[in-house]
Amino acid sequence: MSLILRRTEAFEVSVSAVCLQNWTQFQSSRYRFMNTANWANGQKRCQEIGAMLLVIESGAENSFIAHELRLRNMGRAWLGCTDVKIEGEWVCHLADGIRAMPYDDWKSGQPNNYLHRQHCADVISDTGKWTDIECYHERYAVCEINSTQVKVPAAEPAVVCPRAVATSCYILGADGRLHP
Repeated sequence: MSLILRRTEAFEVSVSAVCLQNWTQFQSSRYRFMNTANWANGQKRCQEIGAMLLVIESGAENSFIAHELRLRNMGRAWLGCTDVKIEGEWVCHLADGIRAMPYDDWKSGQPNNYLHRQHCADVISDTGKWTDIECYHERYAVCEINSTQVKVPAAEPAVVCPRAVATSCYILGADGRLHP
């Protein structure tokens, strides 16, 4: 028996039911490690896949991210937090709005707003410490989503084929073709 599933534009699905390729899980979040971009483009890339730039909420998460960056030979990555609106008041940009930075691990002497232009933050893979930096620099983007609910864009292969129902499963793509 074969089963054909039609792919929709976007839908919400429990991550426990779907294995998202190229995402790494830690505690209640999943992360996707992307190429370099300036802060705004990094945030845009994350939003395009239903995520936001990384917001670190604990020492354990900070250590995990630093370790993962080192494994991938990624020197520095953007944090989804800025002090663009009010100097020295760091806020994080989340899918449901903006909130105060929940955790920090600034490098000694940071943030320093050198030359009054440093309004974005990055994490250094070697130490896990953070610095403030101008937002136009290129850093790796780490996109983060909550593991409990994920909005999966149509471009993501996210179809669950129930094994008990069918021995074969095909996806009817937007191009009208069947894909195994």
